[in-house]
Amino acid sequence: MTFDKRNTIIRVNRIAKTAIGIFDEVLDKDKLDKPDLELIIDKIYVYEDHIDVKLKPDIDNLLACGALPETEQAANSPEGIADIAKTQVVQHAQNRLDKVYDVNVVREGDPLEIFTDRDGEVILKKYSPIGELGDFAKEYAESLYQALGHMTAICDKDAVIAVAGGSKREMMDKPISDEVERMMKRRERAVLSRTQGNMVPLLSGDTMDYGSAVVVPILAGGDAIGAVIMLSREVENMGEVELKLCETAAHFMGKQMET
Repeated sequence: MTFDKRNTIIRVNRIAKTAIGIFDEVLDKDKLDKPDLELIIDKIYVYEDHIDVKLKPDIDNLLACGALPETEQAANSPEGIADIAKTQVVQHAQNRLDKVYDVNVVREGDPLEIFTDRDGEVILKKYSPIGELGDFAKEYAESLYQALGHMTAICDKDAVIAVAGGSKREMMDKPISDEVERMMKRRERAVLSRTQGNMVPLLSGDTMDYGSAVVVPILAGGDAIGAVIMLSREVENMGEVELKLCETAAHFMGKQMET
């Protein structure tokens, strides 16, 4: 795929369209023949008073998921998928409790890691460039905290990966807010203050219990890959010093990723 990405995508799309076309033809038939039944049916159980038909697992799951809400259907288009990070799908099955699955939507342009297990299953995992820094990001957050005494968090495009000061349980691995995500996309540095009325949630579901904060995107190769966030409950207004230190940290980590 690295060397022939475009042709690979075209081939996969053709295969997918062919499979969907075949399935549509089967559903549109007035009467199914044996090959059609073998395509969609796994087993048939015959009882005295009724018959149970077990579909092939992939078809059964497809039908059981049902229609998606409009917000989830929007994920099929490049415009809609940009603003959808997570959703849920409910699977219904006869004589079984409903299963609710948390789904992380893979957005256009998201880097992925590909793994395979012993059974041949393919696992796709979002790749976090900032996550590669690991302990380094944690140490840099600790340095900023020791220098100014403000809570410091370093996040990738989805969640917080390093925290220094305050309650780590409160912030570690928590997803970032839509507002912070928009700042990263716009490559926008921000000094936020409750007294000035421009304070926004920093994490998803955040109660904004902060006096002030600084958010600076981390750029690597011109792309926003994360952010440095400094925040305080006591200080009402952060200034030029906090902004410059966060800019230095973001610039340094961006350079580390480029090299």
